[in-house]
Amino acid sequence: MPAIQGRLARMRVTASDPDGLVHVTVGAHGELLDVRLDPRVSRQTDGVALAGTVVRAAAAARVRAEAEAGELVRPLTDRRRGEPVDIRFDPVLAEIERLLAEPPELPRLDGQPSPGEHDLPALRTDLMRAQARLREVRATAVSRDGQVTVTVGGRGELLGLELDDRALRRSDSRALAGAVVATAKDAFAKVAR
Repeated sequence: MPAIQGRLARMRVTASDPDGLVHVTVGAHGELLDVRLDPRVSRQTDGVALAGTVVRAAAAARVRAEAEAGELVRPLTDRRRGEPVDIRFDPVLAEIERLLAEPPELPRLDGQPSPGEHDLPALRTDLMRAQARLREVRATAVSRDGQVTVTVGGRGELLGLELDDRALRRSDSRALAGAVVATAKDAFAKVAR
């Protein structure tokens, strides 16, 4: 398990737009890690179009990252090939199911059930509720200058991006990309609270 956790922590997946102007990197959970914008994007005067391109590239990277991470974690779950794997919850839920199906023999001198044995169904239910809540969580942050607005989901995945047209005219591509990533981190910090 530690080897898998290490590989997940180091996982980086990048996707680009067809023109090669936008490159978005995400981690194993689909969380936004980096955005690279070709300097030619500053010639675009449409913040809506650029924001859409960034969000689509992030979504493509997220799909690939989730597939790669799912394959790493799949042996720890009860998921078949082709079924989506939630790398945060499925391994734990599979282990709970295994323990419920075949409880370990833990000798007790007093003949009472092992501590925590009756808590497994409640733990499973709580984890499934947390998993569902995480899918629904959204948070939005706005850059200090008010020109970048980012919405992320519960795993840090980029769900929405708004770029004021002024951001394209006033910022170089590196500064704009940095503002997107910084604002996404601010939004994810709200999710974590």
